[in-house]
Amino acid sequence: MAPVLAALCMVGGLLFGILTFAVFIFQIACKWCGVRRPSFLAASGIVVVSYIVSVIIEWVFYAVLREIYRSAGFPLWEVTVVAIFLWEPLHMLIATILHVGLMREKFGKAIEIWFVRELILLSIILTITGILVVGFLAAKN
Repeated sequence: MAPVLAALCMVGGLLFGILTFAVFIFQIACKWCGVRRPSFLAASGIVVVSYIVSVIIEWVFYAVLREIYRSAGFPLWEVTVVAIFLWEPLHMLIATILHVGLMREKFGKAIEIWFVRELILLSIILTITGILVVGFLAAKN
């Protein structure tokens, strides 16, 4: 019983850490856009609802796109590439509608929050990738 409880605590702690990081990024994006920064609890609700709705719609979108590709006879490996490019505008629309509804912000400010949040996440990913590449190249020499 103890190993199961320890594993559940570790998974719960990891999920809480990811949620805290996502909320922190969301709150920074709100602050940089000049929008009233929501409390941790409100931002947590917005982030969780946004994630759940996005995942459900993304699964449906990917399944429909895969079925279209299968019925048209196109190679199925292309579905993922096409889905990535088609998903971003759809994700922006979903997040914007949720921000308008949950935060009572204007449509333009909601889009701005989404763009700034995506820019912050992309910057973090590029920084980590750059550090790993430099480390890999330094270790190779």
